Amino acid sequence: MHSERREVLRDLDRRFASCDVEEYAEEDLWPSRVIPLEKMKSKAPAKLSNREKAAWARDARQKEIETVVTELADSLVEGAKLSAQFEKGEATIIDGIFLDDDDGRQTLLDWRHFLRTTPITEATDAERFAKQLRTVRSTNNKALAKQIETLDKKIETLDTEIAALEAEMNGLAYKLYKLSATEVKLVQGG
Repeated sequence: MHSERREVLRDLDRRFASCDVEEYAEEDLWPSRVIPLEKMKSKAPAKLSNREKAAWARDARQKEIETVVTELADSLVEGAKLSAQFEKGEATIIDGIFLDDDDGRQTLLDWRHFLRTTPITEATDAERFAKQLRTVRSTNNKALAKQIETLDKKIETLDTEIAALEAEMNGLAYKLYKLSATEVKLVQGG
């Protein structure tokens, strides 16, 4: 099953390589936290010149971005499992991004693929992680979009089957070695 999963991931990689790449701005990834530059300029002190307002806005926006990236870094603990969702026009991993259905589905599929192929370790860089989430691959080719969606569903099914088989094998190993409930919990990391 793991071999089949690797093949499906390679198939997905080939299809995503054919997609267009769009990079969302930081305020698209964190719409409730990062204010667009033009809107930030309007919040600058009135006594500043236009040039000073622009500089003030860039600095203030950069501080907002640094704050949310730091919060993201805190949530990217080794082994963390993030999941992507798309419901009622809102795509989420961290914060909600509001998209139409087609863009939302394609963003969701790209994010799922990214999360499946990017393990979170102590070396995970939050800024690069956020940049990757902002860099979304999508296509107007309906056949390609359908193939990506089908392969995504196949991986979801394989992941469920693999998890069930691994749990069954673990249970058999626990019985074979006659582990107590306390020992099983310790083995499972608890």
